[in-house]
Amino acid sequence: MKCDFNAFKRDIGKEIKTMHEKLDLLLKQTSCDKNGNGSRKAKEKTISNEEVDPKKMFLAKLRKLKVKITLLT
Repeated sequence: MKCDFNAFKRDIGKEIKTMHEKLDLLLKQTSCDKNGNGSRKAKEKTISNEEVDPKKMFLAKLRKLKVKITLLT
């Protein structure tokens, strides 16, 4: 099976960039000041049982990506 590694690298780059942007947004939403008080956004944001934890989702995608890279090398 022949692979187009340039296309694969491009796809991985896009996926990683997207994950970094989502992680940055998550960190901004849950940022704390120097006294340890959460920001207003974090206090106002409520998570229902149906929502998925973004950090866990990010880590799961990262693990899947790592498996893909391992399989192709």
